[in-house]
Amino acid sequence: MIRYRIAVPVAVAVVAGSVTAVWVSDEEPRSAPIVSASSAPALSPSPGVYPAPGVSSTSQPTPPATDQLGRDFSPAPDFQPHAGQPRSRMSSRSPLAPRATAPTRPPAPARPRPSSSPASSIPAPPAPDRASLDDLLTHDGPPPDGVADQLNLFLGGGPECHEGDSTATPRVDVRPVVEIPSFPTLCVDGFDSGRDLTVTVTGPAPARTLRTGWDSLMGVRWPVPSGSPTGRYRVRVAQGSRTATATFTAVRATLPRLWLEPRNPDAGATVDIHIGGFPADRPADLHLYATQLLVYRATTTIRVDRNGEGHLALRTSRSGPFDAYAVNSPLVYVPPPDFEPGELGGPENSVFWLHDP
Repeated sequence: MIRYRIAVPVAVAVVAGSVTAVWVSDEEPRSAPIVSASSAPALSPSPGVYPAPGVSSTSQPTPPATDQLGRDFSPAPDFQPHAGQPRSRMSSRSPLAPRATAPTRPPAPARPRPSSSPASSIPAPPAPDRASLDDLLTHDGPPPDGVADQLNLFLGGGPECHEGDSTATPRVDVRPVVEIPSFPTLCVDGFDSGRDLTVTVTGPAPARTLRTGWDSLMGVRWPVPSGSPTGRYRVRVAQGSRTATATFTAVRATLPRLWLEPRNPDAGATVDIHIGGFPADRPADLHLYATQLLVYRATTTIRVDRNGEGHLALRTSRSGPFDAYAVNSPLVYVPPPDFEPGELGGPENSVFWLHDP
């Protein structure tokens, strides 16, 4: 705090032909006489006390002044301000002058309160872009420049886990590092495949629990969609009193990738298409291919965030058509030129089959 020491000289203000002298002292305040400007007593040039401007030092004293209530304003007979008493100080400031004040310190900015829960401080992913499969299938025209008119993606699938043994020690296996977006497979062993599993995943994102049926060869697919926070996740699988745990680390994609789920939706369901590793903050074109020949049908554009990730919610129709479909970007996969029938390649996670419910 800055402290100010102000020395105020002694002065006498002259108002309407009269003079009012005010002493400011550490002692009990005393009143000063009200005297005429023409008859004010002479003031000796004592240290700290000076005649007011316009007041003659040879003025004669006048009788003590009293107010309307008869109160005497004359000084006490024994009042001597410089005889062993603290030196008086007279204010030279006009009653109408602004009072000098020391500068005040601005208030400190309010500090944000910490979140009560780590998960609550994680921003929610932006709302996905949306499109209709029926609307896209009405488009008719050649593919844009640089876009293949046909893909050679593998339409089938196979086991992702080994055959389980329900009598073995319970365990769950998952890839240790998962790029966003992904749907890593949780391979479990030591559980009864005829009973549901309860899977709970905790980590940087809010905890999620899923009760699901499963197959020992296919395991359990767990979504790590676009917009997921990076970090270490913990998996817990339970079936009655039998439990197993594992961990994996989610990281941003190093190369453009595309992942869709579910791969076998019923007609009328929504297929979620996630991308990652794309150029940040730039729209991305996604191309739809249809029928088992996977020929080009349409293009739609989605937003991409600062992490290079985006999400398209593709709505299907209950009336079909029931067939195979694929979504691709040249940043993810470019088929070889003039590939032969049966020459398959590319990512399997870009294809889905629409079934009649």
